[in-house]
Amino acid sequence: MTTKSTPARRIEAELLAKYEADGIRLSGFEKRYVESASQHIARAESMDELVKREGRMIPGGNRNGVYVLHPAIAEARQSRALSDKMLGMVQKPTSAAPSRRRNSTPRSI
Repeated sequence: MTTKSTPARRIEAELLAKYEADGIRLSGFEKRYVESASQHIARAESMDELVKREGRMIPGGNRNGVYVLHPAIAEARQSRALSDKMLGMVQKPTSAAPSRRRNSTPRSI
């Protein structure tokens, strides 16, 4: 049985190949971060296509003739920010010993 190729799966495969080429071995959690980031990137690309079709400004507001910025622009921006956050959680190789790579001190939110 073959799995359906989706934009998110294509992006995920490209990212995983890049990490592998760079010699980065990902844990199960890190692979999940890459999968989630891929979904966000694919969503952003989908929103970009929608804006290309419909234009940056669309009719809206509470009066006739008023144009507003397409909401897909903000959605794409948010999706990219989330994908950056997910990919930022992936361990980067360093010369430090594995136990010292991650900061064990909890960060406040």
